[in-house]
Amino acid sequence: DVGDYIIGDVVIERKSAGDFFSSMINKRLIRQVEELKQHPKHLLIVEGFNNDFYSRLENSNALRGFLLHLLLEEKVPVAYTLDEKDTALFLLLLAKKSPFHRASELSFRGNRRILNDKERAQFILEGFYGIGPKTAKKLLEKFGNLKNVFSAEDAKIRELIGKKANEFLRILGMDVNTKQ
Repeated sequence: DVGDYIIGDVVIERKSAGDFFSSMINKRLIRQVEELKQHPKHLLIVEGFNNDFYSRLENSNALRGFLLHLLLEEKVPVAYTLDEKDTALFLLLLAKKSPFHRASELSFRGNRRILNDKERAQFILEGFYGIGPKTAKKLLEKFGNLKNVFSAEDAKIRELIGKKANEFLRILGMDVNTKQ
């Protein structure tokens, strides 16, 4: 399977900053990039690539060199997102900009079929650690859409999804120390 997401005709590989760096070191990323390039439209998302991560690297020049190689020689566009929430919003925007007039335009990790708005929202929520189809559906039934889920009060999310709430709220940048 190539890519973590397929939206329209764009194949997207998503890497956390740490996984990106370790995949670069052990050369696994080279193989993944070659597979990604088999698709005319492709994108690499590096999630959590911020100043803190960058400043902790012992050899930031190796990283710079590899990024230049990806961009200039491999012709692989790289997008940087802050965290899982930012990635979800990025993917949502990409999905909104894609034409959905053909059944093959949007795919759920290899399941080539058209998704309606509710299914796309569920798919994005399922990308968060610990959020499966059942929990994603609960969140959408309660809050109606992604914007409302992401802006909901943490107490309401805790009430709805229980133990899974801490990790989800942490990713959304909310206070996880509040008791249920």
